[in-house]
Amino acid sequence: MPARLLPMLACLTVALAGVTAVALPATAQAGEPADEGAARTVDAVTACRAVHDNVERLACFDRAAATLAAARQKRDIVVLDREQVRKTNRSVFGFVMPQLKLFGRDGESAEIKQLDSTVKDFTAAGNGRYRISLADGSVWETTAEMRFPPRKADAIMIKPGILGAYHATLRGRSTAIKRIR
Repeated sequence: MPARLLPMLACLTVALAGVTAVALPATAQAGEPADEGAARTVDAVTACRAVHDNVERLACFDRAAATLAAARQKRDIVVLDREQVRKTNRSVFGFVMPQLKLFGRDGESAEIKQLDSTVKDFTAAGNGRYRISLADGSVWETTAEMRFPPRKADAIMIKPGILGAYHATLRGRSTAIKRIR
């Protein structure tokens, strides 16, 4: 698994107004899960709305915003918009990852159902298998003999199967495939 993905595995999420705030473990205090530390940081901002006195409410917002800004600057909290979440989910499609609900809220699925791309390049991997590079930068390898070699610029659709398997469809034919990069 690429090193750039490892920080994502350590993340837990907190959702706020259509934006995902990803809290890295450093936001938590001793003995507290990382998502609770991040939730407290974000909740401090929203709690200020309940303060009735204007001066106290402004002071509350100033303190909470300063704490949130400091956490963001230290990268203890990372803010992603929906498009960034979609791109991140797409970039890790096909990798075996723990079920952490990293980029989805309760009741909202962030799961990618299929990957549609085109074949950028391919090489023979032996025994009738092929290593296929896609236009999105991912690299996949067929896991069974493929009697029809891929062609550059072929449209490819990859869907998850059962038990963690993936299936690719090229030119109307299906084959088992796994992501390697």
